Amino acid sequence: MIGILDDGLGGLAAVDSLRRHLPDCDLLYFGDTAHGPYGARSAETAARFALDGARRLAALGARLILLTSHSIAAASGDRLAKAVDLPVFSPLQPGAAKAAARTRKGAVGVIGAPLTVEANAYADAMLSLNAGIRVYQVACPLLPLLIEEGRLKKPETILIVRKYLLPLKTRQIDALILGEAHYLRLSGTIARKAGKRVALIDPFEAMAESVRIFLEDAPDVEARLPRNGRLRIVLSDIPGGAEKTARALLGRNLQLEPAPITTPAAAAS
Repeated sequence: MIGILDDGLGGLAAVDSLRRHLPDCDLLYFGDTAHGPYGARSAETAARFALDGARRLAALGARLILLTSHSIAAASGDRLAKAVDLPVFSPLQPGAAKAAARTRKGAVGVIGAPLTVEANAYADAMLSLNAGIRVYQVACPLLPLLIEEGRLKKPETILIVRKYLLPLKTRQIDALILGEAHYLRLSGTIARKAGKRVALIDPFEAMAESVRIFLEDAPDVEARLPRNGRLRIVLSDIPGGAEKTARALLGRNLQLEPAPITTPAAAAS
């Protein structure tokens, strides 16, 4: 099955984007709710927790891993794929490529978690594609909290979105990367406040498209993927209110499972 690695529940907001290009594939979601979100942690700590999550997915039968946490993607680089010997897909390069293709003026905005912005993850990805594109970034730490509380249309949420986007609008961006899965739930509000001339970039849909192309060229991997359209959600901890948060992000109810307990020796094997 296809594994999804996240630092909490936020990646559930990206499931519909992934489904558009991988409609029948069984998905196994692991969210590290015991330690996440990683956005305010150091890159070293985030990478260490992410490695444990990747190993858990591999142990549960994942044949490839998709990262729905930009903090994990920014902190881990290529280390996860080498550690678990599985293909690992990040939203960074596909998202940057999509933004580079959509911008007309060469001015791209990014909204994301503090770790993603501080790591210059999208700026570096864009530089490898087109050194002439200017990338402007804003950290938006309050939005995930409001989204998880279901306050999508509340005046305070709209006001905060407008405040976060103001520095990007003054730079006259014409493409905006939604650098955290949570933001997909606010895409309508973000689009209105960004303006009609700004193209919103969903990096998770772009990542799923890259996975689909990969599977077309890797029939041995594709043949081993169950295609029942199932979604299994496994969490390192199930805190109070997790079901409500998952419903707010996913848009429907689904059973949440506690992750199997692993020993340090098993995790390192």
